[in-house]
Amino acid sequence: MEESNYTKLLTPKKQKIVTAVFIVGIVLAGCIMFTITSIMNNDYNRAKSYYSKNDTSSMTQLYTNMNDVDSNKLFDYLEDNAQSVSGDYIAEKISYEDASSEMNKIKSFYKVNGVSENYKKLNSNIIELYQSRKSYELAVNAEQNKLYEVAYQNYKKVIKTDSNYTAANDKMITLCPVIANQLYVLAKEEYELPNYPKALDDICRALGFEQHNEDMIKFKDECVAKKATQIAEVMIAQWSAQVAAKMTAEEAAQRIAEITAQITAQIKEGNTQITVSVSPTVWLTIQEQ
Repeated sequence: MEESNYTKLLTPKKQKIVTAVFIVGIVLAGCIMFTITSIMNNDYNRAKSYYSKNDTSSMTQLYTNMNDVDSNKLFDYLEDNAQSVSGDYIAEKISYEDASSEMNKIKSFYKVNGVSENYKKLNSNIIELYQSRKSYELAVNAEQNKLYEVAYQNYKKVIKTDSNYTAANDKMITLCPVIANQLYVLAKEEYELPNYPKALDDICRALGFEQHNEDMIKFKDECVAKKATQIAEVMIAQWSAQVAAKMTAEEAAQRIAEITAQITAQIKEGNTQITVSVSPTVWLTIQEQ
């Protein structure tokens, strides 16, 4: 083989140097290729490759021989991915459907029964935030349709980590007097029917939204008195006519007043089962419907 013109121009010493450099270059290239191949073929990188392809079957087989170092590295990799998905969902960069799908994928790549507490917490946070955002949407829709109490109850479900939290709380404050007034009007309508138990129920709900309203407090007392009298009449009707007949009109009136007082006290305590003494030996009980 003829020497190249370039080689002919080199002295024997320089020719040896060029040859040595060439050989070293080949050796270094081989080492680099070997290192890259080794890196690409370790279990951790195989696992990441399976993850990108969502190949859980191959991953399951790989776990049987994976060493602790690679297994721990994969665990950290999955934890980081779960954290990233959670962050993206909180920041509204991805939909709930995408977040849920990705979290399920991550779960399938943990070792059997190896899902971490951190993963469980992140996944739970995503679900809670989804439910919170859904509640806010339902609340807005209910408010637009003038279903104010329904709107209030859904605004109440919005959690602190939801970006809608402040707006939801502001809405609740605004809706309280509106809802209270609606229920107050409804209670007065029931009172006029008369349906005293329903009127009392509605005015109590109204006071739950505006508890210091003096007009509502006064009306509640009226409803309690009317309801107590109504229940007393039912109980007295159950009372033995023979027992009542043994009393004078004055004694019977006194007994009725005592019965009504007992009933009133129990209604104020919120009892649904009313029990009173109509005589030293006779007790009557009525269960509200």
